[in-house]
Order: sequence, then C-alpha cells, then structure tokens
Amino acid sequence: KGDADEEANGKITATKIVQTTKIPSKKSNKVNDTQQQQQQRKQQQQLLLSNEEFALACRVHCTITFLRKHFSSLLELPSLSSSTAKWIYDSNNVTVVGPRGEELAVGIEEVIAINRALALSATAARRAGSLLDSLAASSGGATAINSNTGSSVECELMIDPNNQLKILVLWKTSLPNAAFSGRSFVHLSSQSGLVTNLQIEQVKVNGVPVIDSLGTALATLRSASRSASTSIFDTLNSATRSGTGNPFFDGIINGLQDVVDAVEALPSEKENSNLGSPVFVLPSTLWANRTSFVDEDENTDDTLPIPIDDYKGTPLAGSELFVENTLVQKSLQNFAKNGLYRLAGSKSDETSEAVRSMFTTEAEFITNDKDGDEITLLRGGGKIADFYRSLSVLREASGGDWRVSDIGTDLVKRQLIVKWDSETPFKVEGQDAFTFEEPSLMSMSSRLPLNSDGDIEDIVSRCLESTVYFSLDGSEEIPLKVDRIESLQLTVAGARVDSEWAKSFVSASLRTGVVGIPDPTITELLRSLTSPKQTVRTNPKKAVTKSQGMQPLNDSAASAFYGIIRSLHNDLPSVIAETETVGPPQIPAGEFLADSIELRGLLGEVLIRGSDSYNRLFGA
Repeated sequence: KGDADEEANGKITATKIVQTTKIPSKKSNKVNDTQQQQQQRKQQQQLLLSNEEFALACRVHCTITFLRKHFSSLLELPSLSSSTAKWIYDSNNVTVVGPRGEELAVGIEEVIAINRALALSATAARRAGSLLDSLAASSGGATAINSNTGSSVECELMIDPNNQLKILVLWKTSLPNAAFSGRSFVHLSSQSGLVTNLQIEQVKVNGVPVIDSLGTALATLRSASRSASTSIFDTLNSATRSGTGNPFFDGIINGLQDVVDAVEALPSEKENSNLGSPVFVLPSTLWANRTSFVDEDENTDDTLPIPIDDYKGTPLAGSELFVENTLVQKSLQNFAKNGLYRLAGSKSDETSEAVRSMFTTEAEFITNDKDGDEITLLRGGGKIADFYRSLSVLREASGGDWRVSDIGTDLVKRQLIVKWDSETPFKVEGQDAFTFEEPSLMSMSSRLPLNSDGDIEDIVSRCLESTVYFSLDGSEEIPLKVDRIESLQLTVAGARVDSEWAKSFVSASLRTGVVGIPDPTITELLRSLTSPKQTVRTNPKKAVTKSQGMQPLNDSAASAFYGIIRSLHNDLPSVIAETETVGPPQIPAGEFLADSIELRGLLGEVLIRGSDSYNRLFGA
C-alpha cells in the first residue's frame, strides 16, 4: 500500500517509488536468491512509481525501442532523419567518442551527418560489389567472396537491471570482402532518458582490431569537415551533385555518387522488415568479458544474458511486461485522482456516459456472505454506473459528505483498494477493491510502443500518440476499465451490514436514481441496522411427511382470504390505467394490508417495507 500525501480534498498527490530487483550472481545461492527475489518482486510491484520516475522510465522505454530499430538499420538508406533522431538523441548534449575518448561527433547534427555518411558509404560499397558480381557473372567469371551482403547490422543490446541508463551494444555486419564487428556503450540522460553519449569501445575488421587507426582517422575527418558538414550531408541522399567549396569532400561525395548511379538500375532484393535488435538482461559486472553474441545452445545459468521479456524481476523498460505495467499504473493513478470523484459525483464532467465508460460491459459488483461465498449484487457496466449515479443523487439529497481515507495499490492484481467514509447523515465506513481488466497490448490504442509495432516510423507514430506517459503535465485518461468491484467491508452507524441488507440497499439505490428522489426503503434499511433485534420463538412442530396442500382456514381467515383475492381482482387494473378513466389510484387490497407489509424483488430482496412506504409507491 503506497504512502499517499493527501490534500484537504482527499486527492492523491504522490506515491512510493519502485526499486529494481537484483538478479542472482552466485550459482550456489540460486535457490535462496530466487525465493527472496520472488518475495521482493511481490512487495515492489504492489507500489506505484512517482510521477517523475514514471515519466523517466517511460521515456527510457521509448529510447530503447528506438535503438533496437535504429542500430540494426544504421547502414541503410534513407538514413536517420532529423525529426526521428530527436526521439533518440539529446539535441544539446549528445556526443560520440572513440576508444581513447577522442570526440568523433558533438551535437545531434554531427551525429546525423556521420550516420548519413556511413549509410551512403555502405550502400555504395554493397552496390559496387553487386556490380562486380554482375559483370563477373556475365563474363563467366567467379563472383567476389562476401560481395552479396545484407544491408542490416546485427546487434544485441545488454541492459543492467539495476541501471538502465547504460547499455552495452554488440554489433557485426559485412560489406564486400570485409566483416566488421565491435562493442559500444550507450549512455542515457537521467533527466530526459535520451542518448547523451555513444562510446565506440572496439572495432574489428576481419577479426583484427583497428582501435588506434580508427579513432585517429575519424577524429581527423571530423576536424577537417566540421565547417562544411551541414552543406555536405544535406545532399548525401539526393541524386544531384553539388559543390561545397572543399575539393576533398566534393571528390568523395561525387565519387560515391558515381558508384551509386552505376548500380542504380541493378535489380535488388527488397529488405525484410526491420525486426529490431534483441535486448538481454545482464549485470554490468559481467559485461567486461562479453564480446560474443548470445548462443541459444548455451546452458542457462546466472552468468548468461536473459531475454528481456523472460526476465522475472521487476519489469524493465524495453519489455512488453513494462508496457502492461504502465497501462495498469496509469489506470490506477488516474482512477484514484479522478475516477473515484467522478463516481462520487464531485467532478464537473460527471455524466452518465463518463461514468459508464469506466466499466467493462461484463463488470461485476460483488460482496460476500457470512460463509465467505461471493454474492453478485450487480452485473453489467451500465447497471453499476447507474448504481453510483444513484448514490450521488442520494448523497446530494441528504446533504451527505464523502471522502477517501486511504488508498492501496497492487500492480500484480491490477487492483485499487479504497477506504472511504461519510459522516452525514450517518457514520458510514467502507472498503472496496476495484480490479481493472487485463491489458491487451495489440488492441490498446493508447500505450507505449513495442518492438513489434513495425519500423522506426511506426514507433514514432506510436510515441506521438502516447506522450502523456512521459509528460509531467498529466492526463485524466484511464486506459483500462474496471472489471470487478468487491465490497470488502461496509459499516453503518457501527453496524456491519450483511449480504441481504446489501442486496436490498442496491435495489433501493437504483430506484432512487430512476425517480430522482431518495427511496423511503433506504431510511427503513438504515433504521434496521440500529434498531434492537427481536428474537422470535416458535413452538416446535411435528414434521410433515406428506404434502397435504393448503391447510383449512377458519371462517374469519377464509373470509379475509376471499376478500383479498376479490380486492386484487378489482384494484389491480387501476395500477396501469389512466387517472382520468378510473379516478384516483387504488391500493390493491389496501384494506387488508398489515403495517409490516413487505414488497420483495426477484432475488427475494426487500424493496419496500411498511404500509406507508407501500402506499407512497402507488401515489396514495
């Protein structure tokens, strides 16, 4: 149960922060650590993130999802656009550094420029290889080794569960006659969740490290081209030639363009849709010796990476379970801040449609009898919405108050447990558990992006639709609907109500909403809780072994019974007839009604108790 700071109006202003769970690192302690992990996870997932932590975690999730698409298509054209790059890189603070810390790019424009240059160079190399293969094949010669290579970069991302702001990237790709591989580190901002630093730690060409020459060459190239980079790379993706005033760069660009133009007419296979790079969970203490990709045939132990969607600890940004948790948290959070007060009738947008939209079609309102068995009071979102609307009418008519005294959350159960009380006109205390529907990621329109949503442009579109998740401005949207409400406890004037009383109260409350005025039965029900109970003793009777039908009546009872039947026969038609036709309403068998008359519903619940209430029902 989260600690909540409450304002005078009882609204929630803050909740606890979830901490991450460490995965075991010692094989000998695997069993004990797993049990402790499960207990830790159960406790932590019952809490909600603070608004700031929630927004940052959602932003980190988006960045990781973008990186999965971006790195695998790094050498493809068209290259990364400026608008998409701003979803990945911190526009003001991003840097790319070499193995010795030398600056290779500073600022998002230079990062985009390097990306374009790499994509164009790789495309030219691949097309040149294709051209050579075509020429060799037409002349009967052998094709070049490794010339037909794919355009994608194979990557694996490693994330430390205790620090998701640093990511290890293992990568490899092939160009004609050369195989490239390496390791890089990505650092994310603790404020924006965007990439602030990309460190190239290791690069190998055909298995040979090229750290010294790579860093020096790239740093020199950046220094020489910095002043002209903007004008150069704006034209890298165009088919037209342009002069930059720098003969060296004009020669490079136009030379690359010559190769591209030469193979433009060659048939090319359409690349498969970008499936994105896999993400694994591995503590950073084990990163130093990790240079090879994960082998599916490796025996699983505590030192091997775990696919992020198979990780059993607290859901991590970048996983599907994290997206599900954000839907649950957003629903619990906004329902606590706005939904509860909408049900109570204290929100300005509290309309019948607004209340109904918070429940599923098959929602249930239940309680429990003395034996602990569930009793369904209402079924259907419309009926439950009508019930809460009726309660607000009743509260308004009686001048009653209502406030939330405590709120507990459980992310695992998707549950909000609400304690509430009212002082007027009676002291009423209750505790209800609101359980939300299970998230269905593929059908949810308002959610964070998933790697399976499509290409990088599809991820951008999804992020644009879900900015409320990483914005501190807040939103009243409740993504998930309430599927079940359980009345855990209800006391009126110190007396705890039972399931029979609850059924009668629900029926009377619904009639209040229809008529628009408090139903008199509610007063009788409230009075019944505080009035002393009388014990009725009956004389024991002999068991009847055979049904003998209706017992004979004495003369007085028989006469009364005949009078009741005759009166009902004469008076019942007046209940549905026009007043102008039959005159004032008649009470069916009114002269025979006892003062303690009860009108019961289909479930046996008491709808009306007492002759006065019964007479008012018929307008008499």
